[in-house]
Amino acid sequence: MKMAGFVTLTVRSTDKQGAKIEALRLFTDPRSKAQILIANINIMATGVNLHDACRVGVIVSQHFNPKTNLQIHGRLNRLGQKHSVIWHCLRVKDSFHDHQGRFMLTKWARQLSAESNVKSWLSGAPREMVLFEIMKTYADLVDSNVFIVNAKGIDFKV
Repeated sequence: MKMAGFVTLTVRSTDKQGAKIEALRLFTDPRSKAQILIANINIMATGVNLHDACRVGVIVSQHFNPKTNLQIHGRLNRLGQKHSVIWHCLRVKDSFHDHQGRFMLTKWARQLSAESNVKSWLSGAPREMVLFEIMKTYADLVDSNVFIVNAKGIDFKV
């Protein structure tokens, strides 16, 4: 990013807490020239409010826990956000990212099946389709290849 001319800030897991706080302060300061904040999802998923300074997020590596991914999206999608938020989730086609995405979405669908108010009489493939449509609408994380690869279906017991 620096080679492309962007002013970047980086927060690493090895950074001291003071360095993390300073990077966030600089990134959220309207007078700062910082344009990009690069951070590890494990250390920036909670306790960080970026919505005043940012409206575009890029995730290069999804977390295996779907709720952590939603937390990450919540760093920009917050009350007080004045702009439409855009998230770009980068994945390499025909790679480990496909497996990781299917694993994460399947786990989320199972959780959603238990937590949602989808009626118990809706079962099997129709229930699976409804759950994936809910996820797609809510987080825009589902793409069509999930249904192709997952053609056997998932047992969603209520």
